[in-house]
Amino acid sequence: CRVQDEPPDEVTVAFYDRILALTNEDVFHLGQWALLTVRSAGDDSFNNVIAYQWTADRDWRLVVVNLSPMVAQAYIRLNGALGMESHTSLNYTLYDQFSDLSFEGRRKDLIQGGLYVRLEPFGCHIFSLEDGVVEKGNGGKK
Repeated sequence: CRVQDEPPDEVTVAFYDRILALTNEDVFHLGQWALLTVRSAGDDSFNNVIAYQWTADRDWRLVVVNLSPMVAQAYIRLNGALGMESHTSLNYTLYDQFSDLSFEGRRKDLIQGGLYVRLEPFGCHIFSLEDGVVEKGNGGKK
């Protein structure tokens, strides 16, 4: 018995169109993949977060996903990604390609403690490092 055709869910179609467009970059197809360490940011919700990076030459993406129906927070260890330890600027700017927002922070905090993330249920970030490194900023976490 064949099920009657249903119209596509426009929200779901838009979500997948966006994800497919964002991941149709060389870094995701030709780059090196690495799973990253996720640590607690004060509760056990970090267990619901997965983080990985893709690198190719000087191109880099960080993908962070909350796999649960609850808000989750975590610190992501970048393990020397992007040569941040040797970079001369005091601050960094990450651009979330999924939400179209930028986040500034202190390089020292990123190196020592990791990147703090707070994700809504089933939320995600697809970060890139912005070309223009911020030399001055508030140094706050997002």
